[in-house]
Amino acid sequence: KDKDKDKDKDNRSKDKDKEQEEQEERERERERAAGRFRELTRDPLAEEESEDGPTDLAAAARARRAIQQLFDVGRDFTSFDRSYFHSALIGDVNLMLDSRRVGAGMRSGPVPDEELHRLRLVHVEPVGYVQLRTALRARRLLVLGAAPGTGRTSTALSLLDEVTISGPGTTGPETGNGHRVRRVDPDDDGLRKLADSLGEPSADQHTESRGYLLEVPLDRPGGPLPAEMDLDQLAAALARREAFAVVVVAVGSAAGPLLAGRYGMLCPPAPTAELLRTRLRERLEHHTAAPGADGTDPAELLARSEELYARADVKDALGLDDLRPAEAELLASLLAGHVLGDVTREDLLSGCRSLAAAQAQEWFAGVDRALTAPAPAVGTDGKPGRPGTAELFHPVAFRIALAVLGGAPHSAVAAAAHLLTWELSVQCDPDNTPARPLFCDDPDADVALSRAQVRDGRVEVAGVDVPARLIWYRGSALPAAVLTELWDRHFPARGPVVRWLRQLADDPRPQVWMRAAVAAGELCVRDFDHGYTELVRPLADAPTPLRRIFAATTLDQAARHDSHRKAVHRIVGDWSRHGTKSLRWSAAMALGYGNAAESTDETLDALARIGIHGDGDQLAVASFNVVRLLTLPDAAQVLARMAEWTHHKREPYQDLGLVT
Repeated sequence: KDKDKDKDKDNRSKDKDKEQEEQEERERERERAAGRFRELTRDPLAEEESEDGPTDLAAAARARRAIQQLFDVGRDFTSFDRSYFHSALIGDVNLMLDSRRVGAGMRSGPVPDEELHRLRLVHVEPVGYVQLRTALRARRLLVLGAAPGTGRTSTALSLLDEVTISGPGTTGPETGNGHRVRRVDPDDDGLRKLADSLGEPSADQHTESRGYLLEVPLDRPGGPLPAEMDLDQLAAALARREAFAVVVVAVGSAAGPLLAGRYGMLCPPAPTAELLRTRLRERLEHHTAAPGADGTDPAELLARSEELYARADVKDALGLDDLRPAEAELLASLLAGHVLGDVTREDLLSGCRSLAAAQAQEWFAGVDRALTAPAPAVGTDGKPGRPGTAELFHPVAFRIALAVLGGAPHSAVAAAAHLLTWELSVQCDPDNTPARPLFCDDPDADVALSRAQVRDGRVEVAGVDVPARLIWYRGSALPAAVLTELWDRHFPARGPVVRWLRQLADDPRPQVWMRAAVAAGELCVRDFDHGYTELVRPLADAPTPLRRIFAATTLDQAARHDSHRKAVHRIVGDWSRHGTKSLRWSAAMALGYGNAAESTDETLDALARIGIHGDGDQLAVASFNVVRLLTLPDAAQVLARMAEWTHHKREPYQDLGLVT
């Protein structure tokens, strides 16, 4: 009897132990299920960041919306062909819309009196013009710094015209031989030669009270810079002859010492409204004064022209916040021609679009011309080289970086520009390591030379808004114009730019990598074969999630264009069916934007294929992108599909529905 009791007791103990083991196993199973659920519902970027910390996909989405505003699909970036409207003849005014300005090759000689006379009629004085004139009269020599194309040469000629017309050796608008103002060739040490010629006893009397204009290029490899003592020598020679000289230079690090010296002053651009009004008035008054005019009041024509300029379609086609003198003259001719019935509306809008394209071409063509200058046979290190290559490329690199990262912090754009400068320099001169100066930047010059603006704003860092200095182009048409010019006309530059974009794809800041991805999508639209081969496909199959999201965003941006939507649909569909694990992952991220398939149903079908494939290793990214679709207009359709998955007879679909 006692044995039976002991046996029952042992059985109960075993049952209790077994029940406890089963309970522990169920608890472990619940923990495994909870862990798997947490893993499946994590942010796709979480594997690169802390498990519990915030990720930056929300900030990236906001950056994407901001940068897409700079690439308005359907405007001149994709539809404008700059060969359509190179020039036009309006009355007796020949419009040249290319960046190669008439007279650009003029180097040395007298300034025609007709040019000075017209300058007196149409020149618009910039802010601080009186101070410039006072300084020139006091010092006899002025080093005038400004960005090319801002009217700096016109201002210099106007200053020389004013100070020489009232000089003691003049009796009126002309000197004895009719040439008060002369251009001087700055090549071959022209500044020192001018000082020597003025100091020669044999110099004729007509050198007195004369004005001299020198435009010194500081962007040539190995070119010598004028020293302060050279300027002092020239100023002394000018004083002996009671003459004047203005040396025009482009702002930048090379011109820094000149502009910081006793003769240096900055020349701000003239106000756009006054520039345009002056050019319009000249055009319209010339028309009404011509024989056979209909007698319309010029003031009425001016008002109609200004009203036309204020129209939204004209402003949008123009895409420039400020106009430079040459642009104001061209726009005035277009507006006046349309008001007078000589220019159609289509040609007016096409001509407006040409201005940003011409500016971009001029920026890049300037670098090409500078690189054709003969390089010294031996560099400073004893090897043949091209000195100053990095300095040459930095302005162009900054403009490209600004086109890609517009709206990002100024520091981010500057850092990206230095990375691109390095890539361009190595591509141009692979046998020499380019120098990377640390304390030679001139941020103000970068802004001025790139027609940019810097404003106070805010950026998101780790989920918190912080103040920052943000930078944009002064004109919505300039980013697209710069990228179009770069991609369509300068094929050798594609290699370094692609390498640079891959570097930006690794940048952890969403305001950098997301903007770069959107810009890469726009470049793919220009040449999809090249963009897909060099950027999209390699990054989509990369081991890091950030690069794969970059590729997905690039594809989505291309899909926003009607011309490439079907191609993107086919690529993403193939990846979702037959791609590698990385390609399926990238396809899911592209589908989450809502543009990578023909309809919401097809998008959900593709995400389901990815989510249930194999052992469900892509379930997390598939469900995540289903959730992203809930922010789109077809959210009800997405919710209905989630309910279908939850009640599906197959377990993989149930998991997809439950995880989502």
